[in-house]
Amino acid sequence: MPARSIASFTVQAFPGRTFQGKVRQVRRGPITVQNVVTYDVVVAVANPDRSLFPGMTADMHIVIDERDEVLRVPLPAVRFTPEGFGRVRGGGPRGSEARAENRSEVRPSERGARRTRVWVMNDEGSLRPVPVTTGIDDGALIEVSGEGLEAGDKVVVNETGAEQRRASAVQNQGQNQFLRQPGPRL
Repeated sequence: MPARSIASFTVQAFPGRTFQGKVRQVRRGPITVQNVVTYDVVVAVANPDRSLFPGMTADMHIVIDERDEVLRVPLPAVRFTPEGFGRVRGGGPRGSEARAENRSEVRPSERGARRTRVWVMNDEGSLRPVPVTTGIDDGALIEVSGEGLEAGDKVVVNETGAEQRRASAVQNQGQNQFLRQPGPRL
């Protein structure tokens, strides 16, 4: 567990109060109840007023990494390849074969970052691939970086048909844009 593992939590006894702590240990013995596997986590927390007691149930949020001022896109954007587009060089496969190949082009680089591409739509509705390096994600949005990316670019997450691409991108403009704000937290 990284040294930056910060925990914030609430308990039902104090609904308006958020407690802060630091993860000290993750116990490796899994506990399985109704096919749900959990692990005990030991969190060190200051308790000067002795309001916390053993056995209290906590709603816990543990941050293991975070980034500020990064570009983020919806997670499906890094998996998307438009129908009819394959490898840019060499006249590779098209359609669903191209999508499978695009997934195999995603290759690891340093510290879990991966090289892939996103598709950016211009105002006329045409698409262009932009090579990116991915970073951390929060399950919905993923950090991306690369030449030719700017906050506000429209990235495509799915295909609804050639004639509907432009309308779909405009309708979902807020969802499909790069966001420049505090980065994902894991």
